[in-house]
Amino acid sequence: REGSLPFLGEMQLSGMAGVSQVSDFGRLSTSNLGLTWSPVRPVQLNASVNVAQTAPAVTQLVAPVLTTPNTPFFDYVTGRSTLVTTIMGGNPDLAPERRRITTLGIALQPIRDKDIRLSVDYLDTRIDNQAASLGGATPAFQRVFPDLFRRDALGQLISVDLRPVNLAFERERKLRMTVDLQATLGKAPPPPAAPLAPDAAKTAPPPRPPKPRLQMRMSATTNYRLEDRLTLREGGAVLDLLDGATLSGTGGRPRWDVELNGSVNYGIANLGMYGRVQGPTRIRSDIAASDLQFSGRTWLVLYSFLDTHKIVDKPWTKGLMIHFTIENLLNDRINVTDRNGQTPNRFQPALIDPVGRSIRIGVRKLF
Repeated sequence: REGSLPFLGEMQLSGMAGVSQVSDFGRLSTSNLGLTWSPVRPVQLNASVNVAQTAPAVTQLVAPVLTTPNTPFFDYVTGRSTLVTTIMGGNPDLAPERRRITTLGIALQPIRDKDIRLSVDYLDTRIDNQAASLGGATPAFQRVFPDLFRRDALGQLISVDLRPVNLAFERERKLRMTVDLQATLGKAPPPPAAPLAPDAAKTAPPPRPPKPRLQMRMSATTNYRLEDRLTLREGGAVLDLLDGATLSGTGGRPRWDVELNGSVNYGIANLGMYGRVQGPTRIRSDIAASDLQFSGRTWLVLYSFLDTHKIVDKPWTKGLMIHFTIENLLNDRINVTDRNGQTPNRFQPALIDPVGRSIRIGVRKLF
């Protein structure tokens, strides 16, 4: 573009490195290296490597320890739900997490002067020392962390420690496809008229405000996971989160998911919708009562906001916004069944998602 090696198109190389000094964790480093290349106008190729060390969240470190007896908990070893004592809180011995994300992608802008962008990215993510709470009494968890799960002399689960622990590493490889669209519909406002003479300007009526135009924004992102494997301890067994293993205890990782976000603005009206659709998952077990199928889910959120100053032009309405939100518009919840077609206790839809559909109205004022 600047007349240097024009046959290469446009190329940009960027790099960043940073060091933070964090109390109790010492120096944590962050680095990023990226390359963007547009050989021709509608095509853009990109590659990047991002490495970041982060300290655990404060709540994971110092949350008070809370012991709750008689908590329903599913034991994957026996295939039964039982009442246990759960221990929750922080773990001050957590180590910082290290996350490395390698991205290779291509983006297209098929129509000149139109805000339409199509992109496909390949992401390879490795997470070392991630802090997580083990949400299920699976055989794999109990082999690696026997101190977190206590049983009586008869093998009955009596206590579960749900405080976060560091896991060795997780590797996820996925494809991400994204479509972004922005459009403004309606006639463009005419150019401003030539200024009137001073005498005529005093008697001329004020000009009409321009007619509002319809503005639309839409984005859709699809993730398809090629691999998601978790190693609890270095040198230990590898858990396939896409094929029968779990970390949360309430399903594995969905092979695919789709996120949608769209909004429409016209004058004082602002309406938007966010959606997430995910596929089914499974926790595999040789015991029929512990071999669980988790259904997919469609999560829709309808939201709108109103700038009252555009309706009531008063000093007190400046910065006054009214928000309206409906979460889980379809009241869709995950359904769980075992190999016998039964729903184990603790996995009823209303226990997994006690709220379901909710409607909220909020008022926000900036002073």
